[in-house]
Amino acid sequence: MLIDGERNRNGRATNFESTVLIVEPCRHQRDMLAGVCRAAGASVRTASQVPAALDEILHDRPSAVVASADLPGIPGKSLVAAMKCSPLHCTIPIGLICADGDPGRDVEVLRPDHAFRQDESLPDAVRAFVESLDVTRVESEPVMTEHKTEPSADDAHPLSGAVILMCEDTIPTQKLQSRILQLAGAEVVVAGNGLEALEAVKDRHFDLILMDIEMPEMDGRDATTALRAKGITVPIVAMSACDADEFRPEAMKLGFDDVLPKPIPRDAFIHSCVGYLRGGHQRVSAGFDNSMS
Repeated sequence: MLIDGERNRNGRATNFESTVLIVEPCRHQRDMLAGVCRAAGASVRTASQVPAALDEILHDRPSAVVASADLPGIPGKSLVAAMKCSPLHCTIPIGLICADGDPGRDVEVLRPDHAFRQDESLPDAVRAFVESLDVTRVESEPVMTEHKTEPSADDAHPLSGAVILMCEDTIPTQKLQSRILQLAGAEVVVAGNGLEALEAVKDRHFDLILMDIEMPEMDGRDATTALRAKGITVPIVAMSACDADEFRPEAMKLGFDDVLPKPIPRDAFIHSCVGYLRGGHQRVSAGFDNSMS
């Protein structure tokens, strides 16, 4: 790890400590990648799953990310999508390691900064990636700090104090969306279908309900109708993979307050939830780029 006053590989001094976040479940490969990145002049942080990686990225922005596509629970491509859809994090370079050796269509759609093949070329390819990005930031000029303001508590945790019921049957989506909401300050309760949502509202009050449409046992349509019949008046927002504008008229008749597209970029997701909680839940989702997966 370089520190102030050391020399980089070209013999020039650096006063900027850079960090590569490695997201890899296998300890042996994680250690190998860490060694490669350190050899390229960067310090290293590691995570074995997407939720931990999101935590690292949101709380301490890395200079670059190297992630395996094959991660337990939420796949690496979802991490790429989350980062590329976030205005705050889309500029962080990310390289995706493809376990089958074939980047495939996912890479064409998600556009990570680099796609690595899981073969004997991986160490050299990762080192070249880190070096080509110049993550050591060799600069002689001082870092300018004018006009920099610290974020307020509301900026850092815009959903602080909110209790949100997420009704979603797909486990990776549960984990990713609940983690995003939790990092924004919300308390999240997850229900796997409409019946579980009806049980959840018996025990406590929720400030916002996010409702998937297609679920087993009881879908989002029937669940919302039942919740409204029970006198639940808090905002209920449909999370739909269908065209949001096309589904909205039906959703309004069923008792939904709005429709959000699936997938949805992280910042748009949080911004929408803030709007619903403040009472401004009339079509706040309009115009968002639904490119997250």
